[in-house]
Amino acid sequence: MNSEYLLNYTVVTWSVAQANCMIKGGKLAEIESPEENNYIMSLVMKLTENVWLGGTDQDKEGSWVWQSTKKPFSYSAWARDYNEPDNARNDQDCLCVYRPYGLYWSDSHCWKLFQYICERELFN
Repeated sequence: MNSEYLLNYTVVTWSVAQANCMIKGGKLAEIESPEENNYIMSLVMKLTENVWLGGTDQDKEGSWVWQSTKKPFSYSAWARDYNEPDNARNDQDCLCVYRPYGLYWSDSHCWKLFQYICERELFN
């Protein structure tokens, strides 16, 4: 991996988390492989709340992209046993790890207050 990850224990909205990561020279964590997902989930275990990741379908419902690049997910780990992403009440547009569903992805309301993980690329 060519990134470092920063755990943030403060609970904030998705957009505040994104802005805070940008201030630190990074972005909300974007997961592109099973190996990276496993590593990020090991970091999630160190946190105590639900955790924001850098995905969204705010621009087009059901078309999930990484916020920093607007590229569609090449890998995903949705909580399929819970029918995620389910867009409950038509406004769940931000990606999180929802702890009651285990270490799987879920969509959530962007205004909810969750902890978050920033990803900052390392340059050789």
